[in-house]
Amino acid sequence: MRLVKLTDGQVEKVYQERMIEDFPPNELDPLAVIMKAVEQGNYVCLGLMDGEEIAGYSFMIKHGEDYLIDYIAIYPKWRNHGLWGELVHRVGEFF
Repeated sequence: MRLVKLTDGQVEKVYQERMIEDFPPNELDPLAVIMKAVEQGNYVCLGLMDGEEIAGYSFMIKHGEDYLIDYIAIYPKWRNHGLWGELVHRVGEFF
């Protein structure tokens, strides 16, 4: 497993395939808002990868030198395999 910064295409795929399922509509920002924040450098989208497959993700708001986790989840196929802790640990190492 490795943690990578997601491409715009990967961000859109995660949003369309998982985030709309993982979070209630009233808690989920529109994709356009997320993409604009990424473009402005105020938002970072990371993926926990198993080869080329995304196993989990963490989307974070950048505030000065600090980062606040906005959305974080493990894909259903990978749940109950200890990846939550690995994702959180790797996010900490990333920064």
